[in-house]
Amino acid sequence: MDLVCTHNIQDKPKIKQGRMSYCRIAGSWHWFILVESGKYDKCNNFCPDGKTNVAFSYVPQRTNEYIKEKYKCKPNFRFFEQPEDSDLSTLSGYIFFYFTKSYLLDTWKLTDKYTIVKSKPVYCWTFHSYSHLFTRYNIFSFFPYFGITDCIGYSNYQYEAA
Repeated sequence: MDLVCTHNIQDKPKIKQGRMSYCRIAGSWHWFILVESGKYDKCNNFCPDGKTNVAFSYVPQRTNEYIKEKYKCKPNFRFFEQPEDSDLSTLSGYIFFYFTKSYLLDTWKLTDKYTIVKSKPVYCWTFHSYSHLFTRYNIFSFFPYFGITDCIGYSNYQYEAA
């Protein structure tokens, strides 16, 4: 599927009625949350209205710095689709023995291809940052523990909390 977002996390989007999806970037082990406005029909099929779509996840510090730098001069840059532009230091935090600061990031900056793993309806949903809970990033922190998590642990927490 193609990821098309109408809002950034800085917009603090609000959705009266919609769907939250737990997703994975196509061809990667990076997980994220997608929230879309819309309604469910009588057959329980989701019908997006296209007004609000926002996708977000946590990334390691070096990856966040690299992406911010790339977006200064390449607004269409996608991290996971242009690996020739990166080096091993960019991937710090995606290496199992690194513990690095974590950052919340708009997922459309990572890729535009994804797969939905599971979804559920949301009502009166507002974006909340959990940056105070997830201060460090490590690729094997599937369950948040002492402020350490990864994209899977964060996405699980966000999905279960909504």
